[in-house]
Amino acid sequence: MTDNSSPPPGDASDPTLTILWGPPPAYTGNTGGPAATSSAPVPDAAPMLVNLATVQAAEQGALSSASRVADAYNALDQQVQAAIAGGTYLGQKATYSYIYDPRSANGHDVTLHYADTGLQQAAQQFAEQINPAMRRVLRMIADGTETVGVYIALLDKAGQAYTAADKSSVTPPTPSGG
Repeated sequence: MTDNSSPPPGDASDPTLTILWGPPPAYTGNTGGPAATSSAPVPDAAPMLVNLATVQAAEQGALSSASRVADAYNALDQQVQAAIAGGTYLGQKATYSYIYDPRSANGHDVTLHYADTGLQQAAQQFAEQINPAMRRVLRMIADGTETVGVYIALLDKAGQAYTAADKSSVTPPTPSGG
């Protein structure tokens, strides 16, 4: 019988998910690096409108959803790990009982317990297959949630970059009438 309480060799433990942000940070134009400068003339461009309140609302919605997923994942991960560590959730230690006829035991019921070796062996074999599969599903949920977190961070960077561009923009001088 294998020990299913720890990951197999070469298999990493499942992560605990944590949301690192509370409300989305204000868009201040902080892009994490020095502001880009250029001496090249800026070409004319069509006007562009970005509604930062909408971007920030989308970021907050994604953070709220990711937080709910992380909480549900962590609870499920604990349940799965406890079930695997317990080693009995599939019937790996199944028994059956037999009540002995009370007429032959001085009028008292006698219950005999026997190991159900067939069921125990089948449960152990199934556990060897299903435990790693459950860990893989948990890992896929964690990886997917991490990907959503990266998207949220990129959404924030987009809002910061637009704010930085807006702060750095200038209105071209009006042509002098002649």
